Amino acid sequence: MAGAESDIGLAIAHTFARGGAFVWVLDHDVEAVQDRLAYTITKHGAGGLTKALALDHFHPVARFNAICLGRAETPFVQSRIMEYSNLENAYREMASTQLNGQMARPTKLPAPRSTSRLTSQP
Repeated sequence: MAGAESDIGLAIAHTFARGGAFVWVLDHDVEAVQDRLAYTITKHGAGGLTKALALDHFHPVARFNAICLGRAETPFVQSRIMEYSNLENAYREMASTQLNGQMARPTKLPAPRSTSRLTSQP
């Protein structure tokens, strides 16, 4: 979360100056990940921070939102699965937390429209 602090400060100033929306893309917001304390804290912190910004900095020209896509089968997730002795059970356990019982594959996720971390869109 330390890196997010400076980004959020810039995002608030940028969004208020130009108007529009600050949208943070998260993979999930409400579930904990077993054996991944720091990862879980970071994800909950990012989601909570976005919610707090939306409540505390509500303004007609500025919006703060998070889009939670669900768990994706990324190299990070694959490396976590490889840490378990039963790979099929580990994969099934991770996928079971998703509404459809599957993890998204990166090829099915929409490509980002901007490489900039701070964008304002009206």
